[in-house]
Amino acid sequence: SASNLTSTSTSNPQQKGTCSSRNSAEMVWWFSKSSEQYRIRGQLKFVGADETEPYLLQSRKEQWGNLSDMAREQFYWEDPGLTYSTSSTEKENAGDSGGDGGDGGDGHGEGTIPAGGRDEHGKVLPVPDNFLLMLLYPTRCDYLRLTDNFRQVEEMNGHGHQRGSTHERTIQKIDLIHKER
Repeated sequence: SASNLTSTSTSNPQQKGTCSSRNSAEMVWWFSKSSEQYRIRGQLKFVGADETEPYLLQSRKEQWGNLSDMAREQFYWEDPGLTYSTSSTEKENAGDSGGDGGDGGDGHGEGTIPAGGRDEHGKVLPVPDNFLLMLLYPTRCDYLRLTDNFRQVEEMNGHGHQRGSTHERTIQKIDLIHKER
């Protein structure tokens, strides 16, 4: 199995559209206490409901089940960019989820957010179509430590998620402080 970083996203065009058409991306972690930064660049793969690889669909389903209840609820929110409607929020808070609230009787019809992404019996609901699993296959890692201006770059030649890829390592001390003369 290939090594990758896993995250999630929604399939709305605004969110997915922020990634380049080549599906390359970079994740950055900054650790303020130790003054360290990691920049991990690679190829991004979105795994949605239309995926054909069974193992990727299984990974998507497992990630959905591993999310916290609050995280799962977010995938039932209205699409971002739309005008906020207090009427749907009032319906959520006032209605009972098991009765005939005009939502087809399933407790999570239009305007209703299922608590925790679960049904009335507490079972996690099936993965919604707008849930995307994002896999970043690293091709470059740039490590920076500002305490002593140390930098280390590792690059993977070829595609990071294919067998036979090779690694190159470059270690360099950098001068981040420009002194006035």
